[in-house]
Amino acid sequence: MKNHIHLLGGSGKIGTSFCESLKNKKLDGIDNVWVYCDGSKTSNRIDLIPNNNNEITIIYKNYASFNLDRLVNEKFLDKKSSNIIINLRGVNNKRDWLNKPLEALDIQLQSCLNIIDSDFNLFPNTKIIHISSQLCELIEGNHSLPEICDGEDSYRHAYMISRLHQESILKAYAYKYGIETRFIRLLAVYGYFDDYNSPWILNTLIKQFSREGSITLRKPGTTTWLTHKNILVDFLRNAVLDFSKNSFESNVSYLECPKIGLKLETLSKIIEKCIIDK
Repeated sequence: MKNHIHLLGGSGKIGTSFCESLKNKKLDGIDNVWVYCDGSKTSNRIDLIPNNNNEITIIYKNYASFNLDRLVNEKFLDKKSSNIIINLRGVNNKRDWLNKPLEALDIQLQSCLNIIDSDFNLFPNTKIIHISSQLCELIEGNHSLPEICDGEDSYRHAYMISRLHQESILKAYAYKYGIETRFIRLLAVYGYFDDYNSPWILNTLIKQFSREGSITLRKPGTTTWLTHKNILVDFLRNAVLDFSKNSFESNVSYLECPKIGLKLETLSKIIEKCIIDK
């Protein structure tokens, strides 16, 4: 039986890091990886990864190619194959939410409809890993949305609801067709070469100290959660391996990525010390 990974939204930072890790170290038992992204990013690119005497193939395709009939007709799949769908597709960029909110909401919805309309539920050995957001936990907590969004950027309300909506759609899909689905609620990920361009809390504090010589916090007791990209990639690799080997456990479950939590007051002191010492 062939084992395939379908990486939706795989041309972004996390997807690219995951594929780079496959080039450095193969995943045992995985035969093919299909990376789905915008057509302009595919460029008919194919990367071959040694796997003992065989080869794992990473093929870049556009989103329209993520369709059961199409893949079967092209002789990529058969009913005996095992398919793990990793859904990374979504809009995380703050600027996109602020400048193109309707387009951002549409992409969030399409990322799930792409899975539902693919007819992969017709193949019994299909499993899904969906990358969501840790902010969903805030909505499910004890505070109201106005309290959660108080003083935050205007896009946060829509972003959080769109992420929870994604989970609701894929949960319904999982329960209807008995597809084992695991959710990973992602926190802030750092360690990329362009971190300095990312508009999130760590950069905000660094820039404030560099500009003003001090850091002023509105909510110093708030905890921010972080993980490094290499830790996330290793976590994803292990999740895929576990998923490919285990028998059915439950329709819906949540996986928790290793993380570190720091109060903003503590984080600001670390930043100040690092910059001063340097």
